[in-house]
Amino acid sequence: EQSKKNLNVGSDNNFRQTNMKNMILILSMLFFVIGCNEEKVNEQQENSIYGTWQLKEQWLGNVGDVSVNWTSVSNGYTMSLMKNNSFSSTEFTVCQNSVNNGNLTLSQNESINLIEISFQCDSRSNQLTRTYVYSFENKYLVLSPYSNPCDEGCSFKYKKTADSPVRK
Repeated sequence: EQSKKNLNVGSDNNFRQTNMKNMILILSMLFFVIGCNEEKVNEQQENSIYGTWQLKEQWLGNVGDVSVNWTSVSNGYTMSLMKNNSFSSTEFTVCQNSVNNGNLTLSQNESINLIEISFQCDSRSNQLTRTYVYSFENKYLVLSPYSNPCDEGCSFKYKKTADSPVRK
């Protein structure tokens, strides 16, 4: 009978060790899955066009045969792009207001991502519209005019300062 007890104790220890290993394996997998999901959410938020952006750098094209590098912008204007397809910006000085509000439209032309912003100034009866190609580069939003008003090309880099506020 003593040998039976010893066998039971041995199998009981094996059972506990197996359960402990399974528990550790399950917890490890759970942490891995949660960690991966958080990374995906963070990446999606970083590459979301929605939010408040501040101009940090600009590229104003070529001067002669020389390509001009990106140059820093101090106190760049801000723009907020909301999920309800509205926007506000401090860029457009042609308007009377210090902040301009309007609408935005996202679309794709072939494989090019486009954003069109339109707004109306208080002192003008016509609506102003600008269309940009947009992309993401190292957590920056890069906008380039679609129908390029710059002779040698131009682009603008924005850094996200806040995620999109919910606006109704």
